[in-house]
Amino acid sequence: MGDPNKSKRNRAAKPDGEVDRLSNLPDFIIHQILGFLPDTKFAAQTCVLSKRWKNLWTSVSDLRFDTIYFSKNLRSFEKFMLYALLRRDHHSTVRTLALSINYKEGFGDEVSSGFDVAGLINWVVQYAVDHGVRHVYLSSRSMRFRPSPALLGCRALKTLELNNADVSGLSSACLPAVTNLVLKECFFDEFLYVTESTFPNLANLDICVAYGIDDSVTKLSGTKLVYLKMEGLCCDEVQLAAPNLQVFKFLHKAENGYGSGWIMDFLDVDLPSVQYAEVLFYECVDPAVEGNIEDQFLRLLDGIRNAVSLTLRVPPLKVC
Repeated sequence: MGDPNKSKRNRAAKPDGEVDRLSNLPDFIIHQILGFLPDTKFAAQTCVLSKRWKNLWTSVSDLRFDTIYFSKNLRSFEKFMLYALLRRDHHSTVRTLALSINYKEGFGDEVSSGFDVAGLINWVVQYAVDHGVRHVYLSSRSMRFRPSPALLGCRALKTLELNNADVSGLSSACLPAVTNLVLKECFFDEFLYVTESTFPNLANLDICVAYGIDDSVTKLSGTKLVYLKMEGLCCDEVQLAAPNLQVFKFLHKAENGYGSGWIMDFLDVDLPSVQYAEVLFYECVDPAVEGNIEDQFLRLLDGIRNAVSLTLRVPPLKVC
């Protein structure tokens, strides 16, 4: 006859005698729940709940580290993040790694006094590369950063999101597995090239505010590209070539008000398969600043002439 107390020992119970149904869930479900928390810090805090929870957080697949949840300083944030990564259960995989260094009062003083933000980002990137992380999100509001060669050559990466980065090096990247690329408030020098030679499997590209220097050129192309959003892109010349693109969205200025949104010339637009298109200008533009907006608009419109659904919001233009 079995031990009558065995089932009781295997059940976590609340003080009032009610069964703790959350603790009785399988590990993989608890891991999913912990993965939805906004920061890994909160997942780690569950270790005090019981022996059952002591090490569960160390095998969560989605890791997020954001300075906004650390009230002390950047060094305490760095200390916890390094501890969390080195404390990982080595038999589990990391699917998502997100790092956000957001500005808070006092953080700027640490950066100016020598805190190595770029070094911290590069350490996280190297960890992601060494562990085959598929989805990487990097954001630094404290200072602009440049993605390392290790990141731009990561063959396992499927999703890459960069916020406040210098993306000039994308033209020499080798990211064969990336299907989703997001660039937010990024900067580049003469060229922003996202092409099939560097991103052969790219399906979704979202650019939200990107600044180029004078005489800068943006070239976006790919046979597997099906979704393209350009919001607040600032450069002198744009070339678009995506024969299988289904959805195209062009916003002259970002909805949040960022980005001056100047494009001097749509030199070449070849999007013959677009089904759904949006072209939005949030305000009238100055021809003295942005050139002949009518020619730009008509050239863009000709490139998406096969669209089944077209949404336009433009300032008054002379009809040619």
